[in-house]
Amino acid sequence: MVEDTLFNLYSKSNIYWMSYMRGDKVGRKLYLWQFFRDYFSQFYQITTNLFNYKGLDKQLVREIERRLFYFGISGVVLHDGKLVAANACPLDPDIYGRPTAFTFTFINGAPDSNGYRRRINEDGVLALNSYEMVPTCLLVEHFALLIAHCDTSVQSYLVNTRIEDVIKAGTEKEAEQARAYLNKIYNGEQAAILDKLEEIEVIRHSGTNSTGREYLEIKDAYLRDFYNIFGVNKIDEKKERMVVPEVNANSSMLRLNLEEMLDMRKKLCDDIYDLWGINCSVEPRVDIDGDSKMEGGKEDVALSDTV
Repeated sequence: MVEDTLFNLYSKSNIYWMSYMRGDKVGRKLYLWQFFRDYFSQFYQITTNLFNYKGLDKQLVREIERRLFYFGISGVVLHDGKLVAANACPLDPDIYGRPTAFTFTFINGAPDSNGYRRRINEDGVLALNSYEMVPTCLLVEHFALLIAHCDTSVQSYLVNTRIEDVIKAGTEKEAEQARAYLNKIYNGEQAAILDKLEEIEVIRHSGTNSTGREYLEIKDAYLRDFYNIFGVNKIDEKKERMVVPEVNANSSMLRLNLEEMLDMRKKLCDDIYDLWGINCSVEPRVDIDGDSKMEGGKEDVALSDTV
């Protein structure tokens, strides 16, 4: 059985990450994916914990949210007397194009005595991330890649500020010595070239046109956009420090991206109650209407409290 964990079943970026781990040609070119992996994992934790469910098993909620994150849909079926989430394929659209049935599979290949096809709201429920079934993964991968590029640029900038010279080598031996020297400098160690100085040409380079602060400002802007889209208010971005047009723009963005996600999850809870009689509900854990307050008037918590 294949373990059902992050990156080995769902992520479209899996091929790049595995390539990097193997160190093959693609992996060597995409060394920035180590940054991508870290931000993707962080954003995954945030975006799969945006909503608080009551009345449903926590493991069931995790499995539903994970599938909504990667696929935009999740089947919920009764298996051996227990509600479980499954990978679903929608079928039989009605006149509006909405599915009326779905087939499903279990990750571990467990057999189901009732087969692998369900009629929606008759013997199974289909959870949707949004009305158009758009997965959250697409937006998370977009921002994770942009911010990974920022970190890669900052890293290169910091290294270039330490390495002021470009070494021109005439032989492979000299090239190996030059690489060893530069690797030492890259890792912050003191180094020297053990060879005749007249055989190695040192060329002064002009450095970069951008500063490290500019890269960090770009990164902070990307992070701020990501958090705003998903209703997470950073401590240093409270409304009193922002101009009115910016507040209104962020509030509109929150409503566009989160209200529909909340509506689809409320419908999921209603469908579960109608079909199986399980009383459950869902509410946002983040600022969904842009008023700096959570559901019920509670002040927004810090970013670290949302995961």
